[in-house]
Amino acid sequence: MSKLERIAIAVLLSWALTATILAASFGIEVQVLRKKLEKRLIHVTVAINYGNGTIEWHNNTPAFLGFTVYDVLILVADVRATQGAYGVYVYAINGVYSTNQSAWMFAMKERPGIPAWFTVDGWVYPSVSCDKVEVRDGDVIVWVYLGSKYWSSPPNPLTRGNLTDP
Repeated sequence: MSKLERIAIAVLLSWALTATILAASFGIEVQVLRKKLEKRLIHVTVAINYGNGTIEWHNNTPAFLGFTVYDVLILVADVRATQGAYGVYVYAINGVYSTNQSAWMFAMKERPGIPAWFTVDGWVYPSVSCDKVEVRDGDVIVWVYLGSKYWSSPPNPLTRGNLTDP
């Protein structure tokens, strides 16, 4: 065996040993990170009530502790929103845009501690923006497209039928 062949074998063995050590090290790091993230992983349910009888459900949606109602919405829908003085204002969900007569609002099932603008049948319509409410494991959130006739007294967010102005 020539000197050049021995050098090539030594280089290949060094490379193989280094690659094996790095792969094992990365594998351990991935396991540690996975365990950390599993402690922060939660699941919520999101419904989108289009106000025309159609309700779209996103059950058992994975999210992380610290996510807001807005963060979860953008995981399950095509959202258009703007930042205002009081927080994020969602003006379109899946191509359905707010108008002068209809707007998107959200409600949460049985969430004590959230400042309530209106409560109906165990549902809380918060008085704060969707980026101000952090989700918890098991939360149920409904986004509902409501006409202006409901703005002063919103219905149960799971009401089917025409919720927009005629």
